[in-house]
Amino acid sequence: MNGNLSPWVAEWRIELTMNGTTLRLIERRPRVVKLHLDDVDYLLNHCAHLFELLPTGRRHHYRITSRGVVGWLAIPTGLVEIAPRIPWPNLSLLMGLSSEPSGETQARDVPVSLANLLGREFLETLKPVLRTGFDLGYHENENVSQYLRGKLRVVDQLRKSSAQLFPTWFHIVETGFSEDTPRNRILRHVTDWLLQQAGITPELRHELKQIDRTLANVTLQHPTGADFANAESEPLPSSYRAVLNVARLIWEGCNHPGFVRSGRTSYLIDLPRLFERFLQRELQSAVSATPRWSVVVHPRYLVGPVVFQPDILLLDRGEPFAILDAKWKGLEVSPNPADLHQLLAYALLSKATRVALIYPGTRTAVRELARLPGNIQVLHCRIQVRGSRRELVHSVESLLLSLRRRTR
Repeated sequence: MNGNLSPWVAEWRIELTMNGTTLRLIERRPRVVKLHLDDVDYLLNHCAHLFELLPTGRRHHYRITSRGVVGWLAIPTGLVEIAPRIPWPNLSLLMGLSSEPSGETQARDVPVSLANLLGREFLETLKPVLRTGFDLGYHENENVSQYLRGKLRVVDQLRKSSAQLFPTWFHIVETGFSEDTPRNRILRHVTDWLLQQAGITPELRHELKQIDRTLANVTLQHPTGADFANAESEPLPSSYRAVLNVARLIWEGCNHPGFVRSGRTSYLIDLPRLFERFLQRELQSAVSATPRWSVVVHPRYLVGPVVFQPDILLLDRGEPFAILDAKWKGLEVSPNPADLHQLLAYALLSKATRVALIYPGTRTAVRELARLPGNIQVLHCRIQVRGSRRELVHSVESLLLSLRRRTR
């Protein structure tokens, strides 16, 4: 590649190797590789939105590029591993994890790296729950007992014991509290999933087994999105908030729409969603100390049956000020026309005077693309995704400051 290109663009150079039945890729970096026809069929029919697969003119050789995901995917003849193009510590920061990746996270084995990173974070955020104890839920269980306790199920009692003058068994409803709650079922599922990962360290496996034994009386079942919504809709103990966020991150990766469920484990992190959440989280933190400014995530605008939902709406004293749309893409010289059309629709609907496309980069930058009637500024922005935690947070704060300083 041309040495004059920016470091971000230069990083697009690809490294992919084929080791037996394992394909190792780096996110958004293309490479020619030999593929089995069963794998080609699977990738084209089930994963077309996750991979760009193009013929090369050579028999069984294809140019494959992953589209904004990190993790591993089971394919008919093996496994595809996709490493991040940014350093592992920076991926951890985008994920909102507090623990720093350790030595094994620098390895090329993506399943090992991610499983250990997520497992350590899960255990770290679970510690407050272990200190205060798992929450208990109220339950009513139907039972048959020689003793009358709880509530009598009158209809069942009359039907089953009508021939007896003095019944020896009572049909009752017992009430009580147990740890078998939606939140704890989610925690047990995540613990079980982590224990299934072969590459986790012995120390981590030992701690997870202890958690699994503690949750032995909790039902083991695969949670759904509704289970997470129900668990989070109830009054949430502060000790559970962080660990449920990590559990949702793990659950989303296991249930990515990009693969067909099979007996083999797959796990994919959606980097566009991760980048968007990072921007939302840091902007909310940056404006939290100033009542004048506030952040609205995914505001809804209806145009007939169509719903428009920009990523972020920034309010100034309750009035629309800026629409921000996060794009996990390479930093093009000019934005994609479809992205600009979407951004202009958001400006019209929200009445915001600034609309911006936010891209990942190696430094913070704000550039004006156009100024439209009504003094609407169309902006092309970058925020830093490489560096220390403080540098990434400062980059978002600088973006906010730059938006606020620009004249109307």
